[in-house]
Amino acid sequence: MKFFATVIAGLSLALQTQAACPTVKQISDWIESKGHHLDKTVFYTSPYSTNRDAMNYANEIGGKFWGNIYPNDQYYEWLGDCGPGPAQDELAPRMSEALARKTTGSAYVMLKKGAAPRPDSVFMKYEYPNLKVKVYAVNPEDHNEKKEWTPGTSWKRAVPFGDVPKEE
Repeated sequence: MKFFATVIAGLSLALQTQAACPTVKQISDWIESKGHHLDKTVFYTSPYSTNRDAMNYANEIGGKFWGNIYPNDQYYEWLGDCGPGPAQDELAPRMSEALARKTTGSAYVMLKKGAAPRPDSVFMKYEYPNLKVKVYAVNPEDHNEKKEWTPGTSWKRAVPFGDVPKEE
């Protein structure tokens, strides 16, 4: 009987811990409460670009990216709220989704020419489906190369076929 009571108490505690992990709505409300206006939001998708690429382009256009919306200490505070286990794995995707939902104006994805985001990437699973604005692909290697983008958009190769040296 004591074992059964311990198991029930543990399950109850686990459910309470998971319930403390913020929802997408709570994170969206937090973004709003901080006065963030996401009229130019820059996203990235690895392995084709990095958070630094997003930061550099956001700074160039006066936009926002993950790092200037979510300071590290906020992420870790929420991570602690989620408790140990699988609930922690849901936090970053929720933060990504909230960032996309709060975006107004335009969104930019740092994407090398010739590349397409992986279907299972955070960008394709949580961010892109929640963007209700025009999305532009920006080449992280040349910010002048920018094009309105959807998953079916042709984003030409970075190196044209004729420029590839032939082996002798």
